[in-house]
Amino acid sequence: MPDTCHGLCTWHLIQNGIKHLGNLMKGDSHFLSDLKKYMYTYEEEDKFEAAWLTMIQKYDVHENTWLKSMYAVRKKWATCFMKQAFTLGMQSTQLSESLNSDFKTCMKPDVRIVQFFKLFERVVDEKRYNELKCEFDAWHKLPRLNFQHSSILKQVANIYTLPILDLFQREFNFLFTVTIRHRNETQTIFEYALSVGNQEGEWRVMFDPVEKNVSCSCRKFEPKETKCTPPSA
Repeated sequence: MPDTCHGLCTWHLIQNGIKHLGNLMKGDSHFLSDLKKYMYTYEEEDKFEAAWLTMIQKYDVHENTWLKSMYAVRKKWATCFMKQAFTLGMQSTQLSESLNSDFKTCMKPDVRIVQFFKLFERVVDEKRYNELKCEFDAWHKLPRLNFQHSSILKQVANIYTLPILDLFQREFNFLFTVTIRHRNETQTIFEYALSVGNQEGEWRVMFDPVEKNVSCSCRKFEPKETKCTPPSA
């Protein structure tokens, strides 16, 4: 599958970082928090590269083998690169680890094969029940809108699932802190450069009036968007 994006588990990377670079995390060191910033915070590639170089110089780890190997595969774990892929927001193998944990709680080394399949079916049935419950809630529960008369929220409430709608509304609240720095409006494209509150950086939002598409340089929703289509009668 040549077009498949391969991402690395950020949780395991952090654990490996603690194992290999624990000596840099002692006392009042901020190395661990800096390492997490490179994974989750930087949304622009050039800013990530500049910050990584600063970190290498700050902690004098130019020849560290593990950091070199990490940097070589940065496109598989850094947000600024991974935002191009559709990931549903997953950055770790938490889902499979959770399933493993469920099995371990009801398994013993001496369990027989018949018992194993009974326990396996029980775990699978619980997972399927939870999924059906979430689907039921998505179709039958009315979404709670922060602004009842907002036409935008009313529109997305008919498209997004409840968890994605909650995420959208949290981002929608930032609307009141957004300032338009530059704008370029023509018949074919609408492009805006925005700043948000006291946050550093600038974001570019584009609207295509022909295709009716809106996109932002952060690409926060493209990797996570899940649409629900009601079943036909």
